[in-house]
Amino acid sequence: MRKSRINRNLVTILSTMCILFLTSCGDSEYSVKTNGNSIIIEIPSRTVGISGINEVSYGSISLNEVAEAVYNEFHGISGFFKSGNYDVYLKTKYKNKYGETEYSDKGKICTLNTDEMKRYESSYYFSREFTSKIDERCRPTNTIRINNPWN
Repeated sequence: MRKSRINRNLVTILSTMCILFLTSCGDSEYSVKTNGNSIIIEIPSRTVGISGINEVSYGSISLNEVAEAVYNEFHGISGFFKSGNYDVYLKTKYKNKYGETEYSDKGKICTLNTDEMKRYESSYYFSREFTSKIDERCRPTNTIRINNPWN
């Protein structure tokens, strides 16, 4: 009788811990998802000047965190089953005037080869190159054209 009560309490505690862990993982400001031979990254929209004068930020995340998550997709147990080329796509998310989350598709960033990715010893060198690709893709595309009589 006492042993079944302990087992029942243990199952309750473990299931509660799993639920708390899964709900805490879902609140991340960015996500890295694999879909076939595609990797889809969702990050907050780029802001300039909110965190400091002329400073660029992506909410409370750093692009190095995102690059490390992409790097981890190709290492460990999940990376063992990956082979070939993976296209990396970027989406930025922002709140519209009604407070709803909307996404802006920034397109394909690059193609990653699994053999090359597995050669990296750590995410440090990969993140330096990868974060510059994200930052470049998130630059504003609206530019003001000045009519120049010499063009």
